[in-house]
Parts: sequence; C-alpha cells; structure tokens
Amino acid sequence: MTKMFGNPIPFNQLIDSNGTYINFNAGTGELVLQQPGNYYVNWRAAVGGSAVAIIFSLALQVNGVVSSGQISGSDFLTITTTQAVMTLNNVTGNEIILFGILATANLSIIYLKV
Repeated sequence: MTKMFGNPIPFNQLIDSNGTYINFNAGTGELVLQQPGNYYVNWRAAVGGSAVAIIFSLALQVNGVVSSGQISGSDFLTITTTQAVMTLNNVTGNEIILFGILATANLSIIYLKV
C-alpha cells in the first residue's frame, strides 16, 4: 500500500475505544477526540520503503497542526476544543510504501482524567 505525501496512515480497526471520548473513522483514518482534556498518544508504523526517500517521517496532527513527527513515538496532548480531529500522516516529502500486513500501523490513545 502506497501513501502519498500528506495523506493519513490507515488503521483498519478500532480495538477498544475505552468510552465515548474517541471516535474512529476507518474511511478517512481520522480519530475524533470528543472531550477536551489531556491525552497520551503512542504510535508506530511498518514502513517498507520509498522510491525516492531514504528517511521516513510520520506526523501526529491535531486539527491540521503537527504535534510530533517520527515513525514511532509518543506524545501528551492537551485538547482545548471538542471535536478535535487527529491523524497520523506521511510527512516524508515523498510517497512511502507500507508493508502489506494486517497490522501496518497502530496507535493507542488514553484519555487522562485529572
């Protein structure tokens, strides 16, 4: 599966939403954070290569703003609005090839109650 520059990395299933704070759209790869507050996010992706790029980068984006960028990582997010849209995007600068396995990418989100 090839993902063009700027496109979201797909997740084919939601294993556990842990309540109603997070909604998942499998068609767009968007995760919608319904509740303002603090979230811990952890991700990784299996990237198989690129016809051009030798270094790969993914970016965790919230409402289009880059929070962090690397193939795997974690971040603490403070969301101040409802309906915050989060995606994990290819920001390599070129298309990338994702391994053709069932678990191409995973992302965990935990809502932190204070």
